Amino acid sequence: MVAKVPDNGLNITDLSAGDDFNLTSDGAVISFGADGEIKLTHVADTGLTLKHTATADDKPIVLTLQTGETDIAADDVIGKIEFQAPDEGTGTDAVLVAAAIQARSEGDFSSSANATSLDFMTGASEAAAKQWSLLSTGHWLPAATDHGIYLGVNSATASNLLDDYEEGTFTPTLAGSSGTITCGTYGTLEYTKIGRKVFISGELRVSAISSPSGDFKLTGLPFAIPNLSGLQERTVSTVWIKNFGSTLDTPLLAKFESGSEFNFTVITNGDGGNINANIVEVGTELVFGATYITS
Repeated sequence: MVAKVPDNGLNITDLSAGDDFNLTSDGAVISFGADGEIKLTHVADTGLTLKHTATADDKPIVLTLQTGETDIAADDVIGKIEFQAPDEGTGTDAVLVAAAIQARSEGDFSSSANATSLDFMTGASEAAAKQWSLLSTGHWLPAATDHGIYLGVNSATASNLLDDYEEGTFTPTLAGSSGTITCGTYGTLEYTKIGRKVFISGELRVSAISSPSGDFKLTGLPFAIPNLSGLQERTVSTVWIKNFGSTLDTPLLAKFESGSEFNFTVITNGDGGNINANIVEVGTELVFGATYITS
């Protein structure tokens, strides 16, 4: 141990230890600062307490993890806290880092950029790996597409796991079993997928036809409809239609059954029949607000 003592011989100003440095009493305290207002205190059989002892307002305790790097690039780890049980008797995976939190740069730092993500890491049978990240934008990003959030429960229950959300547009095709039906400018629908539920909306307008015939249907759904043993995949949604070649006295329905398409049908006397595509004409308009399930 090396101690540097000033001329008055009253205070040690610098202290260096070449090996272990032990405080052997319970409740030992290390104080920092001229006023000793920052204290690191031993709590017997528990751990350490770091405290700012000033009683004035806005005097929090601040612990800053700093890196000495002078050129931060994308994915550089700036600071990290790891959790480990290195003395676990079973060894192997058990003694690896079990969890960690790290601050990671999202890109090169500059005079106008320091975008940083906070990564939350856990292990299952390996050293802790990134599972979720809190981005600099404030958004949460999972490390894998199967990660989700359990809602409405306080234990991991599969039926309460929300693990998928997506929204976008798709370009379906109106068709019969033969001939063609073309949609021009208005040929795109929107979709939103939440879990297994898919919502589609928008309007299609027919701009050209070429002798369409057979069951009138829409193909090219953004997500396929499953084929379930109990037929739970089957749903029906109302479709508003205009400029049809035949007058309909009952609502036009979109009948979802299985696959990536659905048929248009009408209900007559409690039964139903698919509409023939030969009554579609140029200028036919269909407005959707439909819902179905996917796998």
